[in-house]
Amino acid sequence: MKKIFILFALALSIFIFSCTKDEEGYGVKNYYGSFSAELLALPGATTLDIYVGGEKIDTLAAGRIIGNDIPKRLTAGEATTISFKKAGTDSLVLDTTITVGAAEKVALKIAYSPTLGINTFSKVSDANVADDSTSFFLFNGVPDDAIAGAIKTDAYLLKWNSESSLFEETGIIWTDLEKRKLHPNLVTVRATKDDGSSIIYVIKLKNKATGEFITDGIGSEYFSIYIEAGKREIITLNALDLGGGLWFFLPDYAIY
Repeated sequence: MKKIFILFALALSIFIFSCTKDEEGYGVKNYYGSFSAELLALPGATTLDIYVGGEKIDTLAAGRIIGNDIPKRLTAGEATTISFKKAGTDSLVLDTTITVGAAEKVALKIAYSPTLGINTFSKVSDANVADDSTSFFLFNGVPDDAIAGAIKTDAYLLKWNSESSLFEETGIIWTDLEKRKLHPNLVTVRATKDDGSSIIYVIKLKNKATGEFITDGIGSEYFSIYIEAGKREIITLNALDLGGGLWFFLPDYAIY
């Protein structure tokens, strides 16, 4: 009888320990899913507050992702509303209701730009782009302190030639690149060579009045752009304030 009692006590302790492990999160995968959220760095995008079921849980800045390093948990099997509002306000930008399974993760990608009139959940790419190519639009977001608004410009795309060690013109030109406007031309270029190595591109702005290329505060004519094979992007020409009236050409980009 004593032996049976000891075995019963041992089984009970194992059961209690198992329940405790679940409560501490070891068994969490049986009850929860999660989500991540990314706000694309589109022109005019501003920080958003994130609400789950009406409760604010985090903020999301343009070009950032939350929920990858530290999962944002959702109860599995329950329909949950996730809302995105302009930071510090009750102004709703987007919301969605999702139901996740146990251990399932849903990735939300937000394309929000009052400047461009975009306000939607986006896939990584909605275009049919070849695996070795990239399609992109160009947006002129260079501050007026870096290039005066009165200066009219054309943009030139150049490609690095490893044999000559020079950037060479591709023949692609965005004429009349107006400030704070998305140029209407969608450009598609090869992103990788046949051997899989990356092709390096830069953009230069030419002053239409003088015919000269414009330099930044450190004397560079180049906007070094990032392109990703198989994707569609918006590349924003921008400049970083180095202080003392010096500006450094530094573009932004977003996959949408």
